[in-house]
Amino acid sequence: MDSLAALALATELPKPELLNRPPQNRNDYIVTRKMIKHIVGMAIYQCIVLIACLLAGEYFIVEPVEKWRYERSESKYVYPGRLESWTGEPLYSKY
Repeated sequence: MDSLAALALATELPKPELLNRPPQNRNDYIVTRKMIKHIVGMAIYQCIVLIACLLAGEYFIVEPVEKWRYERSESKYVYPGRLESWTGEPLYSKY
């Protein structure tokens, strides 16, 4: 249980404030409310970015190699991450 704390102390330079701090209470939670808010917030943010890249990436992610670009008129973007266009037409062939 103390391995992460020992690792943190071993990788940081010692500070006098750290040594003067009182010990942690035995009943305190390891993950605080603030940490939970940050974890949930980052998870939501990453899901939004991932979904945006999958569903609308062909409109804002530039593909530098010309042979891998999406075949639209004068398109310089990547292939979309979905199987059908917004109108229901298939984007990829099945072979």
